[in-house]
Amino acid sequence: DVDSTPLHRPLPVSHDSLSFIAVAEVHPWHAFERVIAGIGEYYKHGGTRNLVFHIVGGVHPNHMKNFFLPVIQKYGIQDRIVFHGQLFGDALTEVFNQCQFAIGSLGRHRSCITVIKTLKNREYATRGIPFIYSEQDSDFDHQPYVLKAPADESPIDIQQIIDFVDHFQMKPEEIRKTVEHLSWKIQMEEVVKQVDKLSSSLER
Repeated sequence: DVDSTPLHRPLPVSHDSLSFIAVAEVHPWHAFERVIAGIGEYYKHGGTRNLVFHIVGGVHPNHMKNFFLPVIQKYGIQDRIVFHGQLFGDALTEVFNQCQFAIGSLGRHRSCITVIKTLKNREYATRGIPFIYSEQDSDFDHQPYVLKAPADESPIDIQQIIDFVDHFQMKPEEIRKTVEHLSWKIQMEEVVKQVDKLSSSLER
């Protein structure tokens, strides 16, 4: 619903800072630990940017213990990863506006899914924030505000994201415009058209 989704209004930040946001009820197929590992590798190899990864949504204690904490502790980057829990409305928008880049699903291959059209990609685009994901999604695969990650277990290349964001110039309004045709209103109009067409053919 485009009308009820706030447009991204990123807050001004210093050039050496970059924040990521991931929003989900976290499951293994989100593979957000690939970003955590990527941040760890970035600093391990001398990276100097001030990076923060905001994870918004419920995280099961077992997932925290088995997926996130081992990677965070391995690289000693506890101060770089912020778990907000569930947020809605203005509180969620406030975290979005602290961030310059969003994280979609990075592990759909874990559930043997190659092609999928996730709601999260559409939410990010409707807000107007660039993002990364690893599956195939024909609505976004070739959009200039999208980075594609390999569908594997490798750490995400954080330097690639930094370079992308540093040269990114599309405005949130321009990103949103590319998905206006995916709104519930327009999609349901298509459904109604098809139902009308089917009804007409049955009547004949």
